[in-house]
Amino acid sequence: MRWQNSQLNNGVSGHFWVLSCRNSYIALRYFRAEGLARVKTSLNDQARDDIIQTLAAFRRELRLFLQFSKIAAENAGLSPQQHQALLAIHGSQNKEMSVGEVAEYLLLRPHSASGLISRLEDAGLVARSETSKNTRQKKVRLTDKAIQLLNQLSAAHQLELKRLRPLLVRLLSSL
Repeated sequence: MRWQNSQLNNGVSGHFWVLSCRNSYIALRYFRAEGLARVKTSLNDQARDDIIQTLAAFRRELRLFLQFSKIAAENAGLSPQQHQALLAIHGSQNKEMSVGEVAEYLLLRPHSASGLISRLEDAGLVARSETSKNTRQKKVRLTDKAIQLLNQLSAAHQLELKRLRPLLVRLLSSL
């Protein structure tokens, strides 16, 4: 995910968080507090209340999923951030990332990401290797131990998301 100042196809411009995945992307608009105050709506009070209730329910379900994910990671001996790092590395195009790429993906400062990768390396979950182009830059790959752990966690997360899917679809459809 990266921060960029851009204009979308529909003419909306401003600051966006951009999530890119191969040939597609999702842009999430970033609003400052004063920007939200300028947003005007023509919704009546009942429609506005319905939207607020739906957003509250949706955010609650997201928090419940994140809590589920945190507990699952901790039960597997990982912090939620370590789990997210393993997902990011294994989910990347070449199944490897530089420390800087991990930092960008997790929205961390490079030194924080370096410490995170060092802790994962100490636990035997990642291995660093030099790239052929630049011997100073190291790429991080998952070990077999990490892949096995990630497969177990991913199976549990998939079941939880399947359980939540009907509710999330219903909530999103009502917006």
